Parts: sequence; C-alpha cells; structure tokens
Amino acid sequence: MKSSRFLLFGLFLSLNFACANPENDEINITNKFEYLRDSTHNLTFANIQNEQKWEKIATDALSFGFTKDIIWLRAPSSDPAFQAGRILVLEWKALDSAVLYIPNSDTTYQSFQTGDTIPKSLWAMPEALDPSFQIPSHKTNGNLFIRLESKSLISFPLRTISEGPFIINLF
Repeated sequence: MKSSRFLLFGLFLSLNFACANPENDEINITNKFEYLRDSTHNLTFANIQNEQKWEKIATDALSFGFTKDIIWLRAPSSDPAFQAGRILVLEWKALDSAVLYIPNSDTTYQSFQTGDTIPKSLWAMPEALDPSFQIPSHKTNGNLFIRLESKSLISFPLRTISEGPFIINLF
C-alpha cells in the first residue's frame, strides 16, 4: 500500500514536470540586446545612456571571446522578456563583474551587481548558481543596461526564466 502511494506521487510529479511549458519558462534573449565595446574603460553610465554607436546582436549567445574591453548591453525594458519577477541569467560562472541598470523612473536607474569579483553574499541573487538578476516590479519604460567585465571569456547566452524553474533548480 505504501509503495503504491509513492508510485502514485512519483507519477504525479513526473506528469507535472512533463506538462510544464519550458518555452514560456526559459527564453533566450541574447538577440534582444545591442552592444557597445568600451576599450578605454572611461565610459560612465551617464555617457552610455547618450551613446549612439550601438550594434545589434544577431546570435543566440554573446561572442566577445577573451577581451579587455568593457561590454555594455542595452535592451528595451518594455519587452515582455523583461516582465517583473522574471530572472535574467548570465550563463557563465566565471564572469568577473556584471551590473544591471534598470529604470525606476523617467530619470533615475536602480543598479544591481553580481560576478566573481563581488562576494557572493552581495550578489543581486546570492542563491543563484550563475550570475543572475531578478527583474523588479517597479521598473518603467526605457532601456535597461548591463555592464560586463571579465578576464575570462565573454561568450555565453543570456536567458530569462520565470521563478518556478529557478526555484526547482535550487533543489
């Protein structure tokens, strides 16, 4: 009788996972971004907001290889991929530093940081395996920006996932 309950419970769990729609839970968003390379390391966030020389990313993964440049990414925060509560995942554990700038009014931005050069307890999402950011609910229209810096490869996909799969992946 006990084994029947466990079998039924196991079947229920497997059906639950099988019926989940992973396409809605995980979205590759790499090609939603434009990028700018800063080889001088002198561009501030204020400079970046007014910069006009952005290039579109046309692939499903960043591919900057080993570079000393700071890579800036920009995307419209109104895109459904960046809806409140979704988690933006930078799928590269060896990323030195990533800072997300997200609008919280027409003129101000909130920033979050993550990466190997930052103590894990200070990461935007310290429970995440990969550097990650949760999209806040108070953002407004405008662009979100990500500043990437690494002595390792900068070649990885950017994804957003809903909280459900993220919580499941923690266990």
